[in-house]
Amino acid sequence: MRTVLQTKLAWHLPTFLVSSCGEQPHKIGGFLKEVVDTYNFLSVRFSRDFLSSVNRKGLSNALYDTLFPEPLYRAVHRQSPGQDVLCRVKKMAIPPRAKSFFFKLHTSTLPVKAWLHEKGIF
Repeated sequence: MRTVLQTKLAWHLPTFLVSSCGEQPHKIGGFLKEVVDTYNFLSVRFSRDFLSSVNRKGLSNALYDTLFPEPLYRAVHRQSPGQDVLCRVKKMAIPPRAKSFFFKLHTSTLPVKAWLHEKGIF
C-alpha cells in the first residue's frame, strides 16, 4: 500500500516523497487529492521536520494556535491573573441565560440581527 501511494503521489509531492518511478504524472482525485491539498496547506505553515515528527494531537494544537489567534478582549487582560472577561462572567451570580448570551455575544456566535428582530429593536 505504501509503495502504491508513494508512486502515485511522488509527482505531486516532490519535496516530501522520493520515488524512482519514471511514470508521467497523472491526474489524481478523491482521497489522494485531499492528501496533496492537505500537505500543501500544512507545508506553508510548518516546516517539513515538524510535519515528519509531530503526532496528530500536537499537529491539531499547532493548527489551532496558528489559525485561531487569541481574541483581542482576552489578550488585553492576559498580564494579570483574574482579569479575563469570560472567567469573571462565569463567576458572577447572574442567571445562566445571561451568561450564555454574554458568551455567544463575545465569541461572535450570536445571530445578532435575528436577536434584534426578535426583540423588535431593528
